[in-house]
Amino acid sequence: MAARGLRDGLAERLHRDKLHRGVEVEVREDGMAVSLYVIVEYGTRVSEVANNLSNAVRYSVERTLGLPVVEVNVNVQGIHVSGSGGS
Repeated sequence: MAARGLRDGLAERLHRDKLHRGVEVEVREDGMAVSLYVIVEYGTRVSEVANNLSNAVRYSVERTLGLPVVEVNVNVQGIHVSGSGGS
């Protein structure tokens, strides 16, 4: 195997940090509690996004780890508005 260079290691580290940002996991006696902190795009249905995220996280964690997820909290931290096409 080739030795990893500094650039590769740094790039991987930065990418990994971005994946973990906005996620908190608490292991309890009765299962796991997951809190997500997200920014949604303007015009999307916040309740639909939150419901889809909650279901996807619950399914993935329970299937991958075999642990029950007793709570998934989706916290909307902001709304992203894309630049307007006019002017």
